[in-house]
Amino acid sequence: MDFKRRVISQLNNEKDLILSASNYFQEPSSAIESAVYLITDAAIAALNFQCAQNKKTEEIFKIGKECAILNFSTLFSDDLHIVEKGRGINSEIFGVKLVDTIDEIAKKTQVRNKTVNFLMASITPAVLSALHVISEEENYNNADLCNYLKVTSAHKSAKARKVLI
Repeated sequence: MDFKRRVISQLNNEKDLILSASNYFQEPSSAIESAVYLITDAAIAALNFQCAQNKKTEEIFKIGKECAILNFSTLFSDDLHIVEKGRGINSEIFGVKLVDTIDEIAKKTQVRNKTVNFLMASITPAVLSALHVISEEENYNNADLCNYLKVTSAHKSAKARKVLI
């Protein structure tokens, strides 16, 4: 299973992420699906940048381990723990580009900024959790994780490519 499918699978834990988000935000499921793939690609690219340029691999490992214990089946409920954690993580990995990234994804997918913001805050912890699981399975060190992120960030999902055209 490729990395992005692992992330989506984790987010689908017990319910369909796309359908749940579509119902929760009252947005078309096709637009939500496009946003999810673009957000996943953006999170991977931002993590790759932090790893390669800012040497934050240790921090990525640590945050991934914290995210691995989150219960993603609580998304779209009254428990906003994942979203709160995700917002802090997004501020850290995207920095000042966070608002621009949200705006860009919202425009490309025709999804409201509020929806993209919530989805980003939910998806980034899942990306980090999946990275942690893979790192554990493969016994990755810092250099291995950076290489994995580099390779993974180079492969845009087919759904994201369609939106970017």
